[in-house]
Amino acid sequence: MHVTWWMRLALGIACVWTATAGVPANDKRIVIEASAAFDGKGRMLRDTRIAIEGTKIAFVGAKATGRVDYDLRGLTVLPG
Repeated sequence: MHVTWWMRLALGIACVWTATAGVPANDKRIVIEASAAFDGKGRMLRDTRIAIEGTKIAFVGAKATGRVDYDLRGLTVLPG
C-alpha cells in the first residue's frame, strides 16, 4: 500500500498527541524536528525545531534546545 504524505503527517501528529495526552502541563518538554512548518501566519519555515512544553508551543526555530523527541524530517507540520 502506498502511503501518501498526508497519511504520514497525520501519523506524526497522532504520535505527538498520544505522547502528550494525560501529561500535566508543566512536566514534559517535547522537541520536534521537521523539514517544513507552517507558522499559522502564512509563512513556511524550513529545517526547524518546535519545542512544546506541556500543551503550549514554547519555541519555534532552528536553534530550539533539547534532544529531538520526534524526527519528522521529510514532513510538514502545522499548528493546531
